[in-house]
Amino acid sequence: MSLIDNLARLEAVTTGRAQPRATVRHRHISQRPLVLVPLTTAGEAGAPLGALVGTERTSPRLLVVPQPRDRDLRFVFLAQLAEIVLPYVEAYGEDVEAAERNETDPETGKRVKVEVELCADAPQLIVPSRAGIDFVRLLGRSTRFRR
Repeated sequence: MSLIDNLARLEAVTTGRAQPRATVRHRHISQRPLVLVPLTTAGEAGAPLGALVGTERTSPRLLVVPQPRDRDLRFVFLAQLAEIVLPYVEAYGEDVEAAERNETDPETGKRVKVEVELCADAPQLIVPSRAGIDFVRLLGRSTRFRR
């Protein structure tokens, strides 16, 4: 435990209120992040009720699953979600810039300069809670072998 953590705990005990460990979190937010707010059923793992998704605060898309236990409807929902997420991610691959880096040549074992293409920016997906992140991970695992 760090000194800051100990200090925050002592102040919390003294004041009777939880104390923040940091006053500012520095996170780079993209110009157009994709925000995904999933809604799930209680007690049914991997059964989505719907999601609010979009890059514009004023016009997000609401996707719903009328019957979450119906697997076919779940996959229709996931196909609709993919129609939004995949073009967003693929758009960042179009803006690339050339760069040089050193790599080890597998034949000679020597360091050589190699020209590579790097994306100028990267997509950013924001999910508002740890439970939402876990649910998105579960959805991804359930669809990884589907075509």
